[in-house]
Amino acid sequence: MLFKKNIFLLILQVLSSQIVLSQISNKVYNSKGSEKTVYSCEYNGSKACLLEYKNLLEKKYLNEKFILQNFSHPNIITLIDFNDNNLTLIEEHGELSLANLIEAICEAQFIDIDPISFLKFKLKILIDIITGILFLHNKNYIHKDLKPENVILFGVKKLADEKFKLNNPEDFVTAKLIDFSFTKQRDKKSIFCGSLAYTSYRQFLEDCGASFIDDIWAFAVIGYELINEVNIGEILEQIFKSENKPMETRNDFKNNMKELIFSGWIPPKIPTETDNEIVIKYTNKLNDLFEKCWSRNDKKIPTTEYILNKLNNYLNKLKSINSNLTEYFAPNEFEDLPDLSESLIKSSSEEN
Repeated sequence: MLFKKNIFLLILQVLSSQIVLSQISNKVYNSKGSEKTVYSCEYNGSKACLLEYKNLLEKKYLNEKFILQNFSHPNIITLIDFNDNNLTLIEEHGELSLANLIEAICEAQFIDIDPISFLKFKLKILIDIITGILFLHNKNYIHKDLKPENVILFGVKKLADEKFKLNNPEDFVTAKLIDFSFTKQRDKKSIFCGSLAYTSYRQFLEDCGASFIDDIWAFAVIGYELINEVNIGEILEQIFKSENKPMETRNDFKNNMKELIFSGWIPPKIPTETDNEIVIKYTNKLNDLFEKCWSRNDKKIPTTEYILNKLNNYLNKLKSINSNLTEYFAPNEFEDLPDLSESLIKSSSEEN
């Protein structure tokens, strides 16, 4: 009787998998990384992102599936469906990654920007990110691989289509965290992982367990890039080149980062290009907040709750300031941005 029951359950599992696969159409290959291959597709008539993990990485597949099944939140990507037989996840499809947005900003694709409104827009993105992190931390989990590529944005293209002439543009954008293959519970044994440019000093120490500090440190680097409109990878590359450091392998970069971090280095202050005193004031406040997140004294590092309260406070104060919105973006700014899916496949083992 037990044997027949097991056979019946197996048949149901196979049939279920076939149903899932049959609902996928217009599957278009995007990119392939060391962990998974990512496609854009139509699933039940809606655009979706399909992630196929490699056969030997079932543990990472199951880890991400577990997080997305059990931790639903507005600032965490939504799992639409899955197929255990093929190690496939189907997730909602965003518009572009935060890495895409920062790249566009750094390439000076913005014109006639109202600086206060644009700062509010950036703050809303950071508030969404830290809100998602706080949700994970309240569940006693740590993301472990935060970087701009692992944040996707919704609503930006609508704002661009309207040339940002909508009131309070920050109310139209939503940021969500993705890629939970490294996510783990706090205090569990931690291996060195993630993108080196966003790695906390703790991960360069031996025998350190997973800590909320890892996410807070990475968040501050992300915020630093967005607010100051810079690429942290380019800054680090310039430093290592000026010191004639080897950079041929990931291990080279890891050793360089370890030496730099242990020297007490933090990302440098960037002069604010605008002459708007309000924007300069709050940019300095944000940079001071980020700097606190890079303290080597764990007791001085702000909590996610503290960071969220600070960011909300800054945004509310900026909202009280009257600012006439002007045209933010060049009309065709987002036409050539890479598809969001490209940001999903950059393996942590390949990132610097």
